[in-house]
Amino acid sequence: MKKVIVLDIGRQLVKGLHEGQRFFSQAIVSEGPRDFNLNIALDRPEDYWIEYEGINYLVGDLAIRQSSIGQQERDRNKANKNNRILVANASSLFADQCDEFILIVNIPTRDWSSQKAAVSEAFRGRYIVKHKAGIKQGIMVDYKITDVKPLPEGPAAYIGYVYDDMLRVAKPQYLKGGALVLGIGDETTEVCVIENDDYRDEECTSLEIGLHEAHAAVQMWLNKEGLRLSLAEIVKHIMNNEPVYVGRKEIDIVAQAKKEYDRIAMKIYNDLQGMFKFTRFRNILLAGGGGAQVYPKLFEKFDGTSAVDCDEKNGQWLTVYGMERMCRMMGD
Repeated sequence: MKKVIVLDIGRQLVKGLHEGQRFFSQAIVSEGPRDFNLNIALDRPEDYWIEYEGINYLVGDLAIRQSSIGQQERDRNKANKNNRILVANASSLFADQCDEFILIVNIPTRDWSSQKAAVSEAFRGRYIVKHKAGIKQGIMVDYKITDVKPLPEGPAAYIGYVYDDMLRVAKPQYLKGGALVLGIGDETTEVCVIENDDYRDEECTSLEIGLHEAHAAVQMWLNKEGLRLSLAEIVKHIMNNEPVYVGRKEIDIVAQAKKEYDRIAMKIYNDLQGMFKFTRFRNILLAGGGGAQVYPKLFEKFDGTSAVDCDEKNGQWLTVYGMERMCRMMGD
């Protein structure tokens, strides 16, 4: 029987799901060394150092800690080399020898029609991955991804929120009237319009606004304070609610990030004003990795016109859950 893995590959984070097990890492890739000069502990479960297609790679947190050239892929083309490495790393964690996988993977709504064939072709095939660190240290797996099912992010987030794991309606208020789903990511904001549980295809799109702009502004602010950090390092500090230090001076990077998130929220709101009359939406759902960050300001702007929801605990997982549920709804 083929295994199924669901991956939400963003420009900042990778989230995965396989048989109830979740996977999470930053979407950072760096070519790694054949070996480290020092006796570095590499036994953390989240230490990803793999050999794939004859090349060593550091992935996620280990790439941030041990490389100055870690890359976040900014290419709009989803079928790129970095993303294939991220697929190899994530899928191999759940793979045994000779396994065959079905991969369910995300594509931004605006690009789904034009990129789904290329994404399927890029991620399908044989994978031979050796783990040199982490939970599978010393293990090599040889397996195949035989089928790839690309799904659009906005509709997936809606399904992940409105329907539960048994495909029962969990949020019946979304089935009647208009609903607006906003999936705030690193580079884009997904916009999905639903009327009476049916997608409005011509109004489902993506805005060129995301958390990357906020984090870049924080980076510039830190530069002026005398500290140079990569965007990945900045995000790591924010996610862990950690301060940064210039010499011995402590700087509250999280407070600065919140100011920038409010600014991004206003940009999203202003763009949407030019697209819709908000009175048509009974419910508005904020999802994606940035949903919780922009929620306070957008709640303030929308409150009284529409009910505004944000699942602060699982918001960034809604696309993953929704893609898996969409496939089951379609009988796949």
